[in-house]
Amino acid sequence: MIAVLCVAAVAACSGLRSGMPANPTAIQLEQQVRLMLTYDEDSDGVVTRDELEDGLHRQFEAIDAGHRGFLDAKEAQGENDRRSRVLGVSYSPMVDEHRNGMIDFEGFAALPRSIFDRLDRNHDGKLDQTELRLIQGVRGPAAPAPMRMRVQ
Repeated sequence: MIAVLCVAAVAACSGLRSGMPANPTAIQLEQQVRLMLTYDEDSDGVVTRDELEDGLHRQFEAIDAGHRGFLDAKEAQGENDRRSRVLGVSYSPMVDEHRNGMIDFEGFAALPRSIFDRLDRNHDGKLDQTELRLIQGVRGPAAPAPMRMRVQ
């Protein structure tokens, strides 16, 4: 009995560790889908793992003004503010897990990767129109994605 309770407690908390609620609401799901659509480089309505990773690297490089390979507190706060605007109630701030005043790329990419993994229901490494259509019927079709950050 105690083992069952421990497993249940770990399972319940696993959504919190990834920065995502265990059971997102329709609004949270819509915001997560909108975020994923910002990584659709070729605008084909499908977001691949490669597109996500490429987009995350471009964003990180654009935010890391000193090109040091980490975000300092000011850079991290700016990105946290941006994510709050895009994700709304699904927002989970980046956290300095190492407590060294820096957010590395892995910490920066954790939430978007977690969202991608959750939405990729068939685990094929891409979010197709079926997986991204989860929000239709709740609030209509997904709206156009917010503007993407581009590094020149």
